[in-house]
Amino acid sequence: MKDFKQLYKRILVFNVILLLGIIALFVLHFTGEPTITSSTSRDMNNSAIIDTAESIISERIAVVKLDTLLLEYRLAQDLNEDLLQRQKNAESTFQTKMTKFEKDYTGFQKKMETGAFLSQASMEAQQQDLLKQQNELQVLQENLTMQLAQNQEEMTQRLYDSVIYNIELINKDRFVLILGDAVGTNVLYSNRAMDITNEVLRFLNSRYQPDDKK
Repeated sequence: MKDFKQLYKRILVFNVILLLGIIALFVLHFTGEPTITSSTSRDMNNSAIIDTAESIISERIAVVKLDTLLLEYRLAQDLNEDLLQRQKNAESTFQTKMTKFEKDYTGFQKKMETGAFLSQASMEAQQQDLLKQQNELQVLQENLTMQLAQNQEEMTQRLYDSVIYNIELINKDRFVLILGDAVGTNVLYSNRAMDITNEVLRFLNSRYQPDDKK
């Protein structure tokens, strides 16, 4: 369900802004102190600022790999299977009507070639029926496509809501910021110590009940 990553984009942008804001606060806080002329004191001050910022960032910011959640979260797996089954059902429904149309069209062509129509009116009536079937097929295809898109959006939203809700439960005020890391996001690098993906995944799967998807 690749669209799940799209739903995280707005959060990722917000996360990056927050991260930059936190770092900026640290810099403003420490650089706002009275200026010390000694170069040694300045170096020590700068080192302390960096160490303090890195320490707080590593302790208060975490990263969750979204691709892993999409692959291993049982709710994501079940929703994906459900969507695939809906897609197969839609294709089967469309193919059944398409097969009938092709059969009727082939029969019409043979009658045209052999002059088997009893009258001009009979030929025109069957021709109109074929046009009607063709229009119905087009409408059916559009409706099935829209329905599948809507189903995917609903499932994606449900998965998104589940992750966000449980993230708040597992966090318990430990982190001020939890970033979602996936291919194509703004997270280019994160320390392994910041990665809480496995912890989140275990928590999600431990709370998930398959009957919830009904």
